[in-house]
This record gives sequence, structure tokens and C-alpha cells, in this order.
Amino acid sequence: MIKVVLVDDHKIIRQGISAILETSENICVSGSFDTGANAVNWLEENKADIVLMDISLHEENGIYVTKDITSKYPKTKVIMLTMHNESIFLTKSIEAGASGYILKETSATEFLNAISIVHKGNYYYDDKIISSTYVDFNKNQTSTASVLLGQHGMPCKLSEREVEILKFVIKGLKNGEISYNLNISRRTVDAHRRNILQKTGTKNPTEMIKWAKDNIPDIDA
Repeated sequence: MIKVVLVDDHKIIRQGISAILETSENICVSGSFDTGANAVNWLEENKADIVLMDISLHEENGIYVTKDITSKYPKTKVIMLTMHNESIFLTKSIEAGASGYILKETSATEFLNAISIVHKGNYYYDDKIISSTYVDFNKNQTSTASVLLGQHGMPCKLSEREVEILKFVIKGLKNGEISYNLNISRRTVDAHRRNILQKTGTKNPTEMIKWAKDNIPDIDA
């Protein structure tokens, strides 16, 4: 049974979401709160698999609450459920540790599917916000450390260091040479490369390089 907690400052929305969740035999609503603070307090003594988090809470920012939850309770996954379809909100949500991002206009079927996917340890982001993020990224190419598209079109955020390492990989440098150039240990380089493979959904250096050239502007410049 997937235990879900709802956080939204509109009671009627929480009631509507609960009604949808109750149609599934595998999901139960363990808590329903109008503030993030109340949800965090509840989680101190109770367990939840997934928190459905609104972004625009009364006098609170759901993204900040999400960061608090994911840092304190790493086993609890957070899915943003919001009306905001701007890419900046997706970017900030991912940085805060959210495992999913769903627009409130989504269908009940897709909504339930997203919960199931996230509960299994995967990520789920609404197709509309993915398209918006990709367009915004291509309009502003000033920073390569941004939200990019990884496995199955899911967004992934590469750090500045990971982008640096990708550039060296494209140039054909081995891990030992990369560690020398960046003045970091080879073990650190190994770890970064594993993270890049995981984030981008690639399986080997060849796929990694192709992904980088397809998704990061001027990566091989």
C-alpha cells in the first residue's frame, strides 16, 4: 500500500485529490494538510511514501518545504502538484529533491500512474513542463549546468564539475588525465562519471558523448 500525504492550502482541492486516490486499491491517504509546516511536523512521528506538494501555499513556498522534507526524510518522495508550468519552477523543484512534477490539469489516470512510477524509485515529469523546459534551455545557452533531458526524456541536472568532466571525455582524456587536469582524485572522477551515466541514462562513454553533443550547446568547443 502506497501511503500518500497531501499538502495544499485549498480544502476543495485536497478533497478532489483524495477522491481520485481512493479509486486505487494500492493507495491510501495518510495525511492531509493545508500548510507545509503541519506536514513536516506530522512526518516527525509518522511515515509516508509520497508527499503531494503544492508550490504556492499560503505564506509558504512548497519548494522550500520539499527541500526540508527530502533532507530530513530521504525515503519519502515528493511530487509537486501545481498550476505552474514555467520551467524555472521545475528546475527549483528538482534542486529541492522532488521526484516528480505534475500539473493540476493532468488526467486522473496519468496522476495515478505518476504516483506508481515515483513509488518504484523512478522520476515522473509532466510532458508539458518537459517541453517548456527544453525550449527555455535552448533559448538561454549561457549555462550548461542546467536541467537537461536524460533517460526517456526525463530531466537531469548536471553540476558544473560534471560538465567539465564531460568536456574532457569528449576530448578523449582518460580518468587519470582528467584527475590531473582538475586537481581531483581519480576516484572522484570515477564517481562523477558514474553519476553522469546514471543521470543521462547512458550506458557507456560513446553514448555519453553522443548525449552531451545532442543536449549541451558548444560542449565540444
